Formats: sequence, C-alpha cells, structure tokens
Amino acid sequence: MSRLETELSLSDLITAVKVLKADEEGRERIAKMLGFGLGRQEETPTLSYKETNLNGVRSRETSMEPKIKAPTIMATKEARERENEFTLEITEENYPMQLHAMDMPEPLKYFSEMDEPLPEHLPLLNPIWTRAIITKMLSVYAYEGSPDISTLIEIISLNLPFKQIPKKLSTTLRRGVQLLIDTGPGLVPYSRDQVSFLHELRNIVGNDGIEVWTFKGTPLMHALSLNEPPRSNYRLPLPGTPILMLTDLGIASPLKITGMASIDEWRKFIQMVQRARCPLSALVPYKSSRWPKPLKKLLTIIQWDRKTTDSNITQFLL
Repeated sequence: MSRLETELSLSDLITAVKVLKADEEGRERIAKMLGFGLGRQEETPTLSYKETNLNGVRSRETSMEPKIKAPTIMATKEARERENEFTLEITEENYPMQLHAMDMPEPLKYFSEMDEPLPEHLPLLNPIWTRAIITKMLSVYAYEGSPDISTLIEIISLNLPFKQIPKKLSTTLRRGVQLLIDTGPGLVPYSRDQVSFLHELRNIVGNDGIEVWTFKGTPLMHALSLNEPPRSNYRLPLPGTPILMLTDLGIASPLKITGMASIDEWRKFIQMVQRARCPLSALVPYKSSRWPKPLKKLLTIIQWDRKTTDSNITQFLL
C-alpha cells in the first residue's frame, strides 16, 4: 500500500521538541526524522561536531563546514521510511495539560412506572368521618334498643301475657351489607378508594357481615362474587339487608363503550331490589348536578367526596 506524503511545518517540529523536552542531540534527531536540517550560519567558523546513529551511540568525530539547508515542507523519503521506528507517547508527564477521564453523565436508565412508589393515598371520605358516614348509610331500624318501659307498663296494667320484653326502635348494623363494586372504565381512577373503603367497612361491620360483588354496567349484566363459593350470576341478599354500590352510575362511561348500562337497565335493577325490600344506596364520586335525573328519586345517592361529613350526610338520605 502506497504511503501518502505528509505535510509538515516548523510548528510540528517545535511541538515535538517541547512535548519531549529534548536536549540538543534530541532536537537534532527529531529534526532529521521529520525531514528538517538544522542549518549553520556561513560566518560561523569550522565546527567540530559528533555524529550519532539512531541508537544514540557516538560513531566518529569530524570537522567540516556545515552547509546551510533550508527546512523542507514535505517529509523526505528517509523520514517516511523511519517514521515507524519512532513512537511519540503522550503521558501525564510530557503533556502540558493534565489527562483525566471526562465526567460524562450516566446513561438514562430504563424507566417503568411499576418501579416508582405510589403517591400517598388521600381517601375520598375524610377518615375522621368515615365510620360515622358508613354507620348512617348502612344502619337499619329494628326493635333492638333499650327496653320500652312505657309499652311494658301498658301490657302489665292490662294483665296481658308477653313472651319477650318489648324494646325501643333503634338503628343497627346486625343485618350486614351487600357491597357492589363497579369495575367499569369510569371507576379506574378510584380503584384505590374502593379498596380502602372495603377495608374500612370490614373493620366496622366485620368479614362475616359483608357480601362483596364486582360488576360492570349493572349487577344484572356482568357480576362476579368475591365470597365463597364464587358466583357469576348476581343474587339478591336476604330481605332487609342494605345494599351499597360504589359506582359512577355511568356518568364517566359513554354508552358507545361495550357493556355500559343505560338508564332503563339501571331502572330495572333498582326496581328488582325494591321488590326484595332491601335498602339501596350508592356512593358516587361526582357532585349532584351530574347525577342522572331519572335515578335520583329511585335510590339514595351520596356524594363520595371530602365535602361529605357526618353532619351533612342526612341531606342525601331518603
């Protein structure tokens, strides 16, 4: 392969001498390798100088009048042939600037949302009022309070027999609750709130008193029981058992999405629950102005929001 001629200049010679910190002999050797000759002034008397070979060994001493030779710009053939015999090694000692590894930024790591910790969860219902709100929503009336003294006196005064002591009418959670959790696309942003609410409900009512179902559309369309044994066909609870839905009533789910329920399908389900004499209520995470008007008078709808407290929940109860 042919070797291209390399253009050299005096700056290359100066740079090499400076980097290698060469003495007089070294400068002469470098000049020869690069194709330059160190010229002498004509008026300079005859000088005695020493020749050296490439290995630095002095061979002979002679006297002559050096001829002035102008530096050449192109490298000579001899220099090109010898350039492989000389290696210019740049180290921290001979390089004017300190060599160090560049502080490069680390490459971007693979990012996944699954690796990030979840933000702090602030439940829709204020934890201060959660127990009171759940108790008011799901309590049913029953004659299980303190003894009804006035009724007891009346029975005794009439000399009538009685099999049990009459008690006052009071609210109770003894009948438990059937919880219907809407898993439609409109409730995806509230999935953590649904799980949190179920946890609070179990702390108040107990595991044995809760029957949990998930559904899409309405419970009559697609339902799945989370209790044993698992069922895929919705079944009503015993008469008098309160039913609570965690749903948006289709507010955030357009009808064009497959499986979404219409107003008529909601009305069909509500009427079936009413015939079974089960109190029905729904926690909806939207303000009352967005509730479907045909459904407002058919069931109890409670705003699932921090604004709902123990004092103002009675305005939602029928």
